Amino acid sequence: MFKAKMADAKVLKDMMGAISILVDEATFDLTPEGIKLRAMDPSRVAMVDFEWPKTVFDEYACGETMKMCINISEMLKLLRRTGKDESVELSLDEKTGKLKIAIRGNYSRTFSMPTLEALQYAYFGGHGGRGSHSQSQLQRESKEYHAGITGGYRGCLSGKRSCSNRGG
Repeated sequence: MFKAKMADAKVLKDMMGAISILVDEATFDLTPEGIKLRAMDPSRVAMVDFEWPKTVFDEYACGETMKMCINISEMLKLLRRTGKDESVELSLDEKTGKLKIAIRGNYSRTFSMPTLEALQYAYFGGHGGRGSHSQSQLQRESKEYHAGITGGYRGCLSGKRSCSNRGG
């Protein structure tokens, strides 16, 4: 279960706007302590290292650690509809895999946005599929992936949409 509420929707809109400068889609770590994101830009030059503790939110509940991959530009389209003195509430429907965004002010609006499927690590042969890799190479690439600097495939998939880059 995940639920977060902010009295000022502009703060969330500004935060998503800042993240969208570097990445289009991102996998957020939702933990009982707060929300975290670490993502590389498509050119692998810059990194977003973002952490929002639960104390930033007016209400925050997250029963267990989970990942949520979303299209940042799609979320920004919804958040641009927010006005002055409006609050926003985010909740994740684990059964449908959709993020529910409720905007409340003079009137209430509720939107449902699909999340993208998060993958821990998918290895597709790397290096254009040429040759095989030794166990030590795979271990090194796995460590590099977890450090955010791999040349293999990382991130999220949902149909033909990807949450990160293809490198290598």
